[in-house]
Amino acid sequence: MTSEEFLKEALAWDECPADFEETYKEFQVYQGVTAKTLAKLHRVCEKNQVNYQLAYGSLLGVVRDGGQIPWDYDVDVLVPFAEKEKLLEALRKDLGSEYYAYSPDLDPRCRHMIMRLAPKEYRTEALHVDVFFLIGSPEDEAERRAFARQMADISEKRYGKFVNLIEESMGRPRRFASLLLKRKLPALLASVGKIDRTYRELAEKYPLEGATYYVTADTYADWKDYPAELMKETEVVETGYGPIRVPVRREELLALLYGDYMSVPPLPRRIHEVKYHTNRIRLFQQRAAK
Repeated sequence: MTSEEFLKEALAWDECPADFEETYKEFQVYQGVTAKTLAKLHRVCEKNQVNYQLAYGSLLGVVRDGGQIPWDYDVDVLVPFAEKEKLLEALRKDLGSEYYAYSPDLDPRCRHMIMRLAPKEYRTEALHVDVFFLIGSPEDEAERRAFARQMADISEKRYGKFVNLIEESMGRPRRFASLLLKRKLPALLASVGKIDRTYRELAEKYPLEGATYYVTADTYADWKDYPAELMKETEVVETGYGPIRVPVRREELLALLYGDYMSVPPLPRRIHEVKYHTNRIRLFQQRAAK
């Protein structure tokens, strides 16, 4: 589905919000910003031979919609954890002054284990390209689940330690209470040094080479494990983002992740996604300007 088709469908709906067309024009600006950020990351990675591939909803958008999902704006990529230092050096050398990277390697108070890239004028909480790091996982299914839970738990500890409850709850009292009880309080007594040591030990425990299954080294580790055979081989293809590296067996990977990946969510949900993301970006950018 194209952006034009989505907007036409939305405006034809009897319950479409009156301001949706203007909101969507603003939203498309943010989509363009993340697309340019991804294009920059692609050039840096290709120049420095850093292995990466488009992932999750961003990969879905390329296959189903020809580029970005019309009601989504952020971008996800995967990079082997073993190449993190190589990526950091490549970004230091070639990212340029228009963009910046953010991760625990660059800021000890970063709340997430992933890396985010953003243009200088945007906060990473609002607008970003997410870089998830791939690690190997045990062969045995029970061990694999236990390992993924360990990785997710230790990543949650860092999130809880450094998340800003007021900002992240976006003025919603129930969200604030949930973050406080489920994320912040359980992490209060955790040592940051121990969190980081445990995280690295887990991330390096099962190298990608020789692993049959992969997981990501972050809070989403236990969401899904990935057969290595679906992700080992990549290729550069022309997309709505421009040339981007994607897994060769992308249709099989998307079927594993989303089932019937060619279907689209109900229209009210898609409209809500646009309005939620637009409001979030506005809120964080307003706070950045203060």
